[in-house]
Amino acid sequence: MQYIKTTVNQTPLHIIETDKFKNVHIAVRFFDTLDPLKATKRHILASMMRSKTQNHSSRKALSRTLEGLFDTVLNATSNKLGTVHINQFELSFIHPSYADDAHFLNDVLGVLKDVIHAPLLDEKSFKEEKQFLKDFFDAEYSNKTRYASKRYYEYLFEDHPYKVHPFGDETLIDTLTLEDIIDEWHHMITSNAALISVTGNIDSQSLKSSLNRMFDLSEEPLPTRPFFRRQMQVKHPVRETMNVTQARLFMTLSSDVYYTDDDYVPMLVFNALFGDNSEAMLFQTIREQHGLAYYASSAYAPSSGLVTVTSGVDESNVGKTKQLVRDIVSKIQSGDFDENALMLVKTHLKASLKKSYDAPRTVSNKALRHAIFHVPFEKDALMHAIDNTTKTDIIRVANTLEFIFTYELGRVENDA
Repeated sequence: MQYIKTTVNQTPLHIIETDKFKNVHIAVRFFDTLDPLKATKRHILASMMRSKTQNHSSRKALSRTLEGLFDTVLNATSNKLGTVHINQFELSFIHPSYADDAHFLNDVLGVLKDVIHAPLLDEKSFKEEKQFLKDFFDAEYSNKTRYASKRYYEYLFEDHPYKVHPFGDETLIDTLTLEDIIDEWHHMITSNAALISVTGNIDSQSLKSSLNRMFDLSEEPLPTRPFFRRQMQVKHPVRETMNVTQARLFMTLSSDVYYTDDDYVPMLVFNALFGDNSEAMLFQTIREQHGLAYYASSAYAPSSGLVTVTSGVDESNVGKTKQLVRDIVSKIQSGDFDENALMLVKTHLKASLKKSYDAPRTVSNKALRHAIFHVPFEKDALMHAIDNTTKTDIIRVANTLEFIFTYELGRVENDA
C-alpha cells in the first residue's frame, strides 16, 4: 500500500495505491467551521447535489447513468471531525480494466464533476430534502437511544460548537431559502479547503491528468487545529424522563489525550481494556457478572479527548451501575488487572485494526485522519505501538481521567 501526496490544480490529492481491492473509491471532501446554521445548509446542499445535476435532471436519470457505469455507487454525507464540518462526496466503481471501455474512467469522473461543479439546485429538490431532514430529526424522538445521545451532547457541550449535529439544527430548516443553499454551494467550491482522496489499484498519473481537466477547487490549506483543547469543567448531573422501558445512562470522563499526543495509543488500549468490546471490563463486570445492564460499553474520541460510557439499564439498577463504572476505573488506575487481560484486549484491538483496512472507504477515512492529525497511516506502525503499550502506560493514562458529567434518560415517575 503506497501513499502518494500530490495536487489537482493546487487542491491536495492523496492517492492510496493498493491492489487489495477490485473497486476504486474516490472521495472529495470540503471543510468548514462547525455551527448550527452552516451545518444545516451544508447538509441540505450535499443531499441536493447527490440527487440531481444539470446533466441529470431527475433522481431517476442520475441513477440510470450510475447503473450504466457498472453500478457505480454515489454517496454524499455530512460529518464532523473535532471542530470541523465535512461535506463528503464519494464514488465507488469497478477498476477500469474490468469495464473494457477506454472512456469508462472519464465517464465516471464526469458524473462526479457534474455533482460538484454542475448540481441542479432547484425548488423541488430543496423542498424534498428539507422534508427528509425533518423526518430524520423527528425519528430521533421514537428512537430513545438516539434521543438520549442527542440530549447528552447538548448538555455536555452546551457552550461549544461540538454539540452541533453534522446534519444541522431542526429548528433552522424552515428559515432557509433556496438562495441560501445556492450561496452555500458557491462558497463551498470556491472558498472551502478541499481534499481529494483516491483508494485502489489505479494509475496515479492518468488519474491526476483526468482530475486536472475536470476539477477546479479552492487552494485553501487543510484545517490544522480541529481539536478543542480546553479543560472540560465538571458539570452537574442531569436526569430527564420519558416513557421508556429502560434507562439510558451516559457517563463522561475527560482524558485530555488527543490524536497527536504521545499517549494516544495507550489511551486506545486503555479503552479496549475498559469497555469497547465484549471482553472488556465494563461488559464482563456489569452485564456478565452482575446482570445489571442490557449493554455497557465505552468509546474514546481522540478529537475531543473524552471517554464516554453508555449503558442501557433497568431503572432500579442505575445507581449500582454508576458505582460499578467508577469501581472499574479505580481498579485500572490502581493496576488491578492482569497481563493476560491486557494481552487479550491488545489482540482484539489489533484484529479490529486489521479488519478496518479491508474496505476502501475505511482506508480513505484513515487517510483523512492522517492528513489532518498526522497520525500514522500504515497499520504496522499502529500495531507496533499497541504491542509496546505496557501495563504501566495504561495505569498512567487511566490516572489522567476524571469523571465530569453524567446524563440519564429515565422512566417517568410512577410510570408502570
